[in-house]
Amino acid sequence: MSGLLGIGTVELKNNFLNCPSERMNDIIKSAAMEKSIELQKGTYWYNKGPTYETPAEIRMISEFDGDAAGMSTVHEAVFASYLNMEVAIISCITNMASGIADKKLSHDEVTETANDVAEKFTLLLKTAIPKL
Repeated sequence: MSGLLGIGTVELKNNFLNCPSERMNDIIKSAAMEKSIELQKGTYWYNKGPTYETPAEIRMISEFDGDAAGMSTVHEAVFASYLNMEVAIISCITNMASGIADKKLSHDEVTETANDVAEKFTLLLKTAIPKL
């Protein structure tokens, strides 16, 4: 991704000024309200991965006002913005960060949470997409 950011013109880099799209975010919020789906808003901290963040990294992210950390979403949003696509960002946070909860992190927890919210997440997308 760093190579991508380094090769663009000023015009292409300006494509990031509307990321995420306020219009698309408003549609997603409206769809969530329509279907009584609770959303949270926050600052997503991107890490390269593929690992869970350490307790020290979570403390650092918190110091920079990060609300959630992960390895996905950012690549796609950056590249789509670079291509001047209108971008909305929805992340499903699937586990508590290292050092926050008492239990050890596991991929099983991530999979279980993803399966638990799949129906609501799908409903949100199916409600929002036709409004775009």
